[in-house]
Amino acid sequence: MVLNVSEAVLRYMLASFFALQPERLIVPDYDDSQDFNAYLDGNNPLRGKPLYSRALYDQYPKDYVIQLKEYHDIAKGSDEPIAPEGNDNGDTD
Repeated sequence: MVLNVSEAVLRYMLASFFALQPERLIVPDYDDSQDFNAYLDGNNPLRGKPLYSRALYDQYPKDYVIQLKEYHDIAKGSDEPIAPEGNDNGDTD
């Protein structure tokens, strides 16, 4: 009895697990988004450390893609490239 019930539950769980296909994250090549990477690096300077855009791309690709989509949405309404916020010395104060 227990074997029959546990087998049915296991079959249901496995069927449900394999039926759910998570959405695959498509991450564009890092070098294909030069303007966006410069924008991120300008807004988030890391002195003496790796570039912020590269670190975000390597460690948090989902966040990188989200910010890239937001950047493209903003850029659609503008004819000029989006400049980093902050002043010329790298500070964002």
